[in-house]
Amino acid sequence: MSKEVNKVKPDFGVKGWIVLIYMFIVFFLNTTCDSGWQNVLNYFQESFGWSATTLMTVVSVGKAITIVTAYFFGRLLVKKSARMLGIICGAVVVVCAACMHMVTSMGLFIAIEIIITIAQTTWAWSVNPVLVANFFPKKKSMAMGIITIGIPLGAGTTTIFYGAWAAAFGYKYCFMYPGLVAFIALVLLVVFVRDTPEKMGYRPDNDPNLTSEDVRKLALADMEETKNSPWTTKRIFSKPRLIILGLVIGLAPFFGGGVMGTLVTGMLEWGTPMNLIMVVMLTGAFGACIFSYIFGIIDAKLGARVGYVIAFICAIVSGLLLFKGMYLPALFAGVILVGAISGGSSNFMTSLLIDWFGPSKMKGVYAVILPLHQLTSSLGNAFFAQLDARLGGYQYAALASCAVMAVALIIFIIVSKDGKQFVETCEAEWSK
Repeated sequence: MSKEVNKVKPDFGVKGWIVLIYMFIVFFLNTTCDSGWQNVLNYFQESFGWSATTLMTVVSVGKAITIVTAYFFGRLLVKKSARMLGIICGAVVVVCAACMHMVTSMGLFIAIEIIITIAQTTWAWSVNPVLVANFFPKKKSMAMGIITIGIPLGAGTTTIFYGAWAAAFGYKYCFMYPGLVAFIALVLLVVFVRDTPEKMGYRPDNDPNLTSEDVRKLALADMEETKNSPWTTKRIFSKPRLIILGLVIGLAPFFGGGVMGTLVTGMLEWGTPMNLIMVVMLTGAFGACIFSYIFGIIDAKLGARVGYVIAFICAIVSGLLLFKGMYLPALFAGVILVGAISGGSSNFMTSLLIDWFGPSKMKGVYAVILPLHQLTSSLGNAFFAQLDARLGGYQYAALASCAVMAVALIIFIIVSKDGKQFVETCEAEWSK
């Protein structure tokens, strides 16, 4: 059998890198869509008189619906193909994005906005973690650190790419851009990626010491352990600690996604020139890419729990910096930290659950934790958009978020202590 692999060395092999690139693009699409709405809603408001604040809030509505779909698909993925679900989600995004320019009804626009949000969120957050657990069980932290670079990069470059697309084709056709990104990811998935390493002739973690027989045995053992996991939905919901954990870790992307999905609107309120907005967002994106990789190393060396604590602290500091408004040093630093949270904290949920439950039992637990995570994370766009409108300034929404993140930090420290021991105690209790 294999020897211990180097968990922080990115030697994934050609086939492993293809899988990583595919997942990177899906995460890139995730925030390209989420942040992209703010770049086109003013066009629809001016053209049809629709409320941009209402349309921005609808993104949160779409994410909230994924609370139900994430649970359904998560339980389905315990037995069914993650690849097939990814193909379906990708096709939905491509078709809906291609049709968006023909919409003149606000009701139909909202319906498509919700469908795209559900499809791309499911693609990124239900399919990707299953593939990470299958392909990179020991190098999960480093794998997540690489693919989640796509999250801040997608959010940070959206304004630039949408602006270039609008200059060439008009704002009416801007959603053809994420449709193109989705199409590229879909082609990679269909042509190159399979559900398990064995089906690709790949060894988990690119471990050269694994033989074909080892891979086959690992696959069978994984299926057996997944099938016989004691962590049923009923048992998970019988443990309040897990419910609270799922809700509180969702507050990291609540902050990161909420800020990146509304900040362009906030900076426009402050009178920021569009060229400076592009520089701010791009700086945040590339700084966050570096931080995302660093968070991957922190996860591998210190664990996901420490990573989450750092992410929550970064969120509090970032909110205070953004409260300064158009004070440029604070604005740039705050945006970089937001990007770091968006990319970095995205590493940790999968890693934390694998650390607690192992890669096989984690799949069923993830199916329950993800909807709880989505419940709180989905409120980010609505939180910032609504408080901005009601408090009379984006900076006040940023300040209010600091209080939310401080509470989240305290709760997380309490409920995440000795997680693996908690799991072992529960399993010992049920085995009696």
